[in-house]
Amino acid sequence: MTVNAKWQGGFSCLATVPGTDIRLEGDEPEELGGDGRGPSPFMLLEMSLAD
Repeated sequence: MTVNAKWQGGFSCLATVPGTDIRLEGDEPEELGGDGRGPSPFMLLEMSLAD
């Protein structure tokens, strides 16, 4: 499987899976300088390791 990630500016990154409609935007919360448009990188890591 291929996953593409593209920096969107600031603290935001958009990950997509080519050939699908899967899109995930990661961002820092506003209180840490981001725009709060998605889970933070640490939240994404915790989600990937969840049981």
